[in-house]
Amino acid sequence: MKPTENDLFENQKQNVKPLTKDYLEDREQTKNLKQFDPFKFFFYKDQVTELLNTGGLSSPITLDVDPTNVCNQNCCWCSFDYLHRQKDKLSREVLSKLIVDISEHKKKNGWGVQSVIFTGGGEPTLNPHLEDFMRQCSIAGIKYGLYTNGTNISESLADTMLESGSFVRFSLEASNKELYNFLHKPVDQNAFDKVTNTIQYLTKKKKETGCGLTIGISFLVHPENYLDIVESVKRAKDFGANYFQVKPVIKKAYEKQDLDYQLVECVKDKYDEARSYTDKDFDVIIVEQKLDDIVDKNYGRNYPECLGHYFSSTITADGNVFICTEHRGIDKYKIGNLNDQGFYDIWNSERRRFVIDSIDLNECQPGCKGHFRTLILEHIKAIKHVDFI
Repeated sequence: MKPTENDLFENQKQNVKPLTKDYLEDREQTKNLKQFDPFKFFFYKDQVTELLNTGGLSSPITLDVDPTNVCNQNCCWCSFDYLHRQKDKLSREVLSKLIVDISEHKKKNGWGVQSVIFTGGGEPTLNPHLEDFMRQCSIAGIKYGLYTNGTNISESLADTMLESGSFVRFSLEASNKELYNFLHKPVDQNAFDKVTNTIQYLTKKKKETGCGLTIGISFLVHPENYLDIVESVKRAKDFGANYFQVKPVIKKAYEKQDLDYQLVECVKDKYDEARSYTDKDFDVIIVEQKLDDIVDKNYGRNYPECLGHYFSSTITADGNVFICTEHRGIDKYKIGNLNDQGFYDIWNSERRRFVIDSIDLNECQPGCKGHFRTLILEHIKAIKHVDFI
């Protein structure tokens, strides 16, 4: 007898491996997550201890910075398309002030913001000051990375990243131009060729110079492209990328997720073949637990409050600062604006404390970064007799 949707749901739920005790005992699901492993915040053990002992952090570790809300694509899954109408671009003055602020905090306190991710919002490379932003970060000793669709990277910007960047990750959800144009809906119909040429330029230069820039490709799994996963992995490896990351399209909590129970099983059937292309120079990184969370009615959330947001903050192209990446652009979760205050004045403000107390987990996007951090921290909080090993 053909299983019902409810049967498939119950079967899937039994196979879920959340970041709880079972997860800690058997990390098969995420042992190859590399730079995307949620356990990496344990490298900041003093800050983890501070959070658990005091209920807060004196500084985030990473800032997500949106250089602009302008985008040259209209991807069918975009979670932040509502921001594109605003056409904001972060000014050189605001970001320069931010970098001075976080640099002085590190000198005074011995630690602070360690890194900046230029993301969106819109497409970061459409801000003409991005290259200058990167140079300022490098001079200040702040590591930076870039999430991009890769269609607007000049040779000069590419060379700056090769010289001082930590990583660049390209959004490339298809192995061919036709599917790419259907999914990404770029303004430039030759965008696919521009992206692939840029990736190959970077990998060639990286090989020649021996620089440390990590070059990755992100592939969001969607009902229209899941059959293209393996072919896309092959192309990424041929391009010379360092990794190929696979994760599902995840919409807001109030929206219906694109991947239903049957499709999740079909997607997982592609994983073993995709992983077979991993070798010492190329990783296929599959964020499999996010698929499990999509089909969980509570999205895997079995905790009373979010703790993950303490490790990062988000700055949008108009200078607004938000409690976390997934709530960017939503006034309820705005904690200040860099045009009016310094970053740490905002971080330590009453407004931020009020927003933290107002977080509604029912409004949170499934499978966010903060979710996995919180699961780990909630597990640690429950441990007793820590003096006995």
